[in-house]
Amino acid sequence: MAERSQAGPLNSDLPAPGQRLSAQMKEAAIPDCLREDALKHAPVPLGGLLAIPSLVHAAVTGRCNTP
Repeated sequence: MAERSQAGPLNSDLPAPGQRLSAQMKEAAIPDCLREDALKHAPVPLGGLLAIPSLVHAAVTGRCNTP
């Protein structure tokens, strides 16, 4: 009989289903408009005061939560 390798599962580098679900839920969450990641779903190449119109647009369209 052929011996089986004791190396373990082939996909050992994949995260556990619970960890994968947790990571996906964090990514899908709508960020708060006052935090630094407010525009993660609508990235803007501009920073500082030039990003204010994009931040207002994200708040109006629901891409971030207003407090």
